[in-house]
Amino acid sequence: MKKFSKEWFQNKLKQYRGMSGYPMKLTATKGYKPNLWRQNKKEQRIESLYKLAKEKGVKL
Repeated sequence: MKKFSKEWFQNKLKQYRGMSGYPMKLTATKGYKPNLWRQNKKEQRIESLYKLAKEKGVKL
């Protein structure tokens, strides 16, 4: 599959939508906890994928 083709973008979008994960922060007493104040990784990656698709001229 050619990089930055429409199929590549669709596969990445499908992959990102299936993932879960929140940014973690280190607390003083309890180790790592989810940081719910920030945008989660899933949303960040989907947003950047749409920007890249727009730059390359691919409609999703």
